[in-house]
Amino acid sequence: PGSLFRAMACFAMRDIDLQPQLVRWPVLLAVFNPGVQIPGGAYATARVNGTRQGSTGARLDGIDIVQGLAPSLGLAVVPTNPDTVEEFRFVSSGAKAEYGHSAGGQIDMITRSGTSLWHGNLFEYHRNTALNANSFFNNTAGLARPVFLQHVFGASLGGPLRRDRRPDRLQSER
Repeated sequence: PGSLFRAMACFAMRDIDLQPQLVRWPVLLAVFNPGVQIPGGAYATARVNGTRQGSTGARLDGIDIVQGLAPSLGLAVVPTNPDTVEEFRFVSSGAKAEYGHSAGGQIDMITRSGTSLWHGNLFEYHRNTALNANSFFNNTAGLARPVFLQHVFGASLGGPLRRDRRPDRLQSER
């Protein structure tokens, strides 16, 4: 009897919040997995286990969300942010038959479900030059840190819109 080897990483809601992310996009959590190559730092052209660009599949609640014209890791049709994702799963090899159409990695995201109580959050995702370290090569050449400013504001709100109805979730990010 042969054994099946499956390389898979699964991030739960708390893990997603704690992972280092340059942008608020859970699809890019795939780059932290073994077998993912990022040529020249371009996340959208990432390859998994030597497959060609665009051979990675992505699904949100079981629905394919990869852009059909120019498929790539970072270009999913449905924009998601970490506040909408309950679970992120990345399969890089030994995938089951349900992932049959993509030769590279498989990304599965499951959205957060609501509750019968209202809950939400407000946030500012702030990055600037003073908080960043200089790169090794800039230090060697005696160059200053590059200027980088980023402010992302957002909010999420979840709960029932009507009593005894299914819970809904609203998200906004700028």
